[in-house]
Amino acid sequence: GGGGKGQSELARIVRAFLIEEQRIVRKVMEAEKKIQREKKRSARKNKKHIVLPEGMNDRILRAAAILLERYVVDLTILGNEPEIAKRLGQLTDKADQIRLINPAESEWREPFAKKYIELRTPKKNPTWDLSYDLMADVSYFGTMMVHEGYADGMVSGAAHTTQHTIR
Repeated sequence: GGGGKGQSELARIVRAFLIEEQRIVRKVMEAEKKIQREKKRSARKNKKHIVLPEGMNDRILRAAAILLERYVVDLTILGNEPEIAKRLGQLTDKADQIRLINPAESEWREPFAKKYIELRTPKKNPTWDLSYDLMADVSYFGTMMVHEGYADGMVSGAAHTTQHTIR
């Protein structure tokens, strides 16, 4: 066979190409890691306050523990405070950094109910009793926290339907 020199030249070119490709892939991966570090640093610097209305959902509490460990957000979790505190204590040693609120017992329930009536009148015109009862619901309470500026956003949907969340 007369192609010995041509094959070795081709093999050398292919090897050089593969080495260069590996170098490029390494550079891209390093750049991606740098971007991820920068995103985390930025998130820590511009921390948002998020309210999680589904505090009785274990997936939510596990996610909250992870977010807390990464210092990316400030959290308020709504629901039964003693039960949530107990479970969070099992998941993270930073549980005391999460604000827990039981809407039914919160000092914000009454002002939120008043504001809800203002927002819904005259279109719907809810009664005081209805408005006050609604503010015991974690989804309504969380929405009012965002509306009134006590939180930057709300993440819901693990236990409540989308329809219930946007209502």
